[in-house]
Amino acid sequence: MRPRTFASNSTNDPARAEREVLLYQHVSTTVPRGATITVLRPNNRGFDENMSRVAHGQLPFQRVVPQATLATNDAPDFVLTFGSPLEDARYELQYESPAGALWKRTRW
Repeated sequence: MRPRTFASNSTNDPARAEREVLLYQHVSTTVPRGATITVLRPNNRGFDENMSRVAHGQLPFQRVVPQATLATNDAPDFVLTFGSPLEDARYELQYESPAGALWKRTRW
């Protein structure tokens, strides 16, 4: 069987990697071009830097911003979370998959 993504036969957990790549693919086609977005694992913030690196490659038409912008007045338009939901009242769930969820800012 042909792999679904470049990550389908990689890492120690290829099924998880594939689910995450498929979520990135969905997000890259549904979030408007030029929109600001940050990516994180809410319960494991130790990977923020790596999450940003991957996001820059997987979301070429969106403007990936640092996770720290969530704590400012310039919070991103969207947040992509992996592993657990976002607990921020400014954002509403837009899409959910087994890998994670996409949140849209609706309150300022």
